[in-house]
Amino acid sequence: MAVTAAQENFGIALQLGGSNARAEFFEFLDNTIRSTTRIEKPSSQADGLLKELVEEANRQQVGRSLAKPVPVVVSFAGPVQEDAKTATPSNFEINGGKEAINLEEHLNGINPDGVKFKVKVLNDAAALINAAAIDNKDLLAPEDKVYHAIMGTGMGGAGGTIAEDGGVTEINANEPGHEIMPDLFKYRFIEGTDRQQIASPLTNNKGYVELYTAGGNSDDRGLVATLNNFRDMMHAPGTSQEEGRFFEARDLLKQTLKENSVEGFENMLTATIGNSRVIQNDFTLSNKNITQAAKDGDKFAKALVTFTLIRASQALAQSINSQGKDKPVALVSINGSFNRGLREAVDPNGDLQFRVVNAELKKLGHLGIKDNDPNRLVQFDPELDGTPLILEKQLREAVIS
Repeated sequence: MAVTAAQENFGIALQLGGSNARAEFFEFLDNTIRSTTRIEKPSSQADGLLKELVEEANRQQVGRSLAKPVPVVVSFAGPVQEDAKTATPSNFEINGGKEAINLEEHLNGINPDGVKFKVKVLNDAAALINAAAIDNKDLLAPEDKVYHAIMGTGMGGAGGTIAEDGGVTEINANEPGHEIMPDLFKYRFIEGTDRQQIASPLTNNKGYVELYTAGGNSDDRGLVATLNNFRDMMHAPGTSQEEGRFFEARDLLKQTLKENSVEGFENMLTATIGNSRVIQNDFTLSNKNITQAAKDGDKFAKALVTFTLIRASQALAQSINSQGKDKPVALVSINGSFNRGLREAVDPNGDLQFRVVNAELKKLGHLGIKDNDPNRLVQFDPELDGTPLILEKQLREAVIS
């Protein structure tokens, strides 16, 4: 392939929405993609970002044919219509409003006498599942089922099918965070019968997945809520009822770890829990504080983080199963700080998460992860919701064709 042909291919990867609206510009040279420019703006300034994007595209396109539209791949926070060009902003504005807007027409309208744009808009779940399929293409074949989960401050996800061209089709985004956690009654003493991870004083909803798979410092969500339940039991008056509740929780914690082939906690005593620095600390702790204590060798913190990873993985399996169980899932990819933090603390290779997800799927009557292959479950945290990978694939295909 001649370099001159490659130089004619230029594209833009863009993320709109969330806490930042960001864009990266890519130029295709010598069979490689390299970043040439990065722009970061708050999402409230999306209009200004799009104008800067157009101006930069005009500068980059000098000396190239203006007859060939510049491809733009957008990850969009908001509903996306079937044309994959029209979307409705949910937490930011475009063209001064939150109405549905055709981004291809909008970009070309900003730039009537300059380069033209060919835009593909994907919601974040669709962008991530497509990028994950590209990143793991050697594991996948047409008709394979794939699933991507977003596990950060809440939980989202999408399932789909690998198409002949390696992309993902039949994408079905679901709301796993709104499902009820599996086995709530079984784990009630560990997670708090009274506390029960309450959503808000207004709704008083209990047991939703997103309340367990949650980052941040809230006292009634995620890993922090489970820790505070143990703190409550340790500091409660020593009645026989309270002691019995604590012993139930302690023994079930040890049993759960053993059932999932986690060794080293069989002899975890009451004193081990009472002497833990995360129990003794009088201040509100965050997930990061607790996972750091686990990394530093605090045995109870490690047990608690491991338990939380098991529960998050059970919720993940439930979400995959809700997409259908007629075929094994060939790829499970996960992004998000909550899941990443748990794994970095107690399961860096993902072995435990794979075992739990695969076993839980089969318990639900699903065929499980394809070939029982641990490599098919990955923590995948790409830049810009994976739009650079999708753009790179488009550019390569354009050059090859």
